[in-house]
Amino acid sequence: MAARRPLVTWIDPARLLSVMFLATILYADFADPGLMHSSDYVSSFYVAGRLAATGEFDRLYPAPDATSFRDSPFNDLAHRLLPRLPPRTTTSFMYPPIVAWIFAPLSVVPPHVSVLLWQVISVAALGLACLLLSRSSDVRAHDLFFLSFLFFPTFITVVIGQAGILFGLLPLSIGYWLLSRESPLAAGFAWAALALKPQFLAVAGIISLAYALTGRIRVLSGMILGLCAWLSLNYFLVPEGMFAAWIRSLRWTDAIFSSDEYRVPVHLLASIPADVMMRFPPEARASLKPVLYGLSASLGLFALWQCRKILRSRLPRDVGQLAVFATSLAILPLTSPHLLYYDLVTLFPMGLILLGKQWSQPPLEGLRRMVVVSWSSIGVYLLFASFVGHFSPTSLILLLILLAAWTLFLQKAVQVSTMAVWAAADRD
Repeated sequence: MAARRPLVTWIDPARLLSVMFLATILYADFADPGLMHSSDYVSSFYVAGRLAATGEFDRLYPAPDATSFRDSPFNDLAHRLLPRLPPRTTTSFMYPPIVAWIFAPLSVVPPHVSVLLWQVISVAALGLACLLLSRSSDVRAHDLFFLSFLFFPTFITVVIGQAGILFGLLPLSIGYWLLSRESPLAAGFAWAALALKPQFLAVAGIISLAYALTGRIRVLSGMILGLCAWLSLNYFLVPEGMFAAWIRSLRWTDAIFSSDEYRVPVHLLASIPADVMMRFPPEARASLKPVLYGLSASLGLFALWQCRKILRSRLPRDVGQLAVFATSLAILPLTSPHLLYYDLVTLFPMGLILLGKQWSQPPLEGLRRMVVVSWSSIGVYLLFASFVGHFSPTSLILLLILLAAWTLFLQKAVQVSTMAVWAAADRD
């Protein structure tokens, strides 16, 4: 019982926050229904679902000769469907065409009802993710679920109707649970579903390659099979040419972060490449991309090498597995060129380190301390930006927090794995 006592300090405030969380969602959805027209869900997913429901897939993406999202048929339809959408707002759909099918059933009701249904689905997916993660550790599912209310990116993701939970956190949790059950092929197949939100796919890529570099290729094989199945679905379930149209539109996806036209909320950037790029004039950003993306790739390779080192150590299988999983999650904000604050919801599985009993004892307590510091810093940053205000360098504060916290976490993880090797050698 003594080992469980510290959870009271986490769970009791989380239960209170969960009530506030629900009240905020209901207020935002129904107090002023038009208020949600500017939300990510309504202005993007709801409109895409409407197009899929009416068979107008050809309006999802800009024409081949387009030079901007602003003049696209999708943006025109969004402004006609959503009268409260600010005229200067440019909307776009940057997901694979099959994703539009997912939102088609939700587009037959008014936008404020649709977003509520999606929020319910997101919370249910969060609960399922917590259940699966708990079955791979000694952490109770309801403790993990209530902990999520203390992690602000979760709150933001649900409120604005983003897809990070269903398309990111849930596939990550399913894959990790399958890996913990010694089903690496199925784990890789599940992680291929991250292609629904491609910027999260790098996490599974690092993990699968790390296992492959240690001679265990079944995770990578499962991912390849899963990606082939995903490509097949996009090919057979949507009209011809739509998948190619999405691929072409990706160049404009990058332009959203490299141009001033789209009014990206810079203070919510959680990506080193995007944030640094936004510090320079638009005409200089094109020449900066190779340098910044090269730096991101280098950081990803470094994380991959460290994950390989952890897997080759004498750490217990479950500890090494979670250390590699957490390290791959942690490096995402430092490598992905398109990541915003709410996308940090994918860091939530690190809650297993916060609540797991074994992570409160040496030498693992250092890893737990790093997670506590980083989660607290991420939450304080949002409060600061929301209530004190944000200015041009604000997002650099968040990036410095992420860079420092995850660098120290990675350093500590490698130290722990090295200590395990020494300890094993001494026993031999």
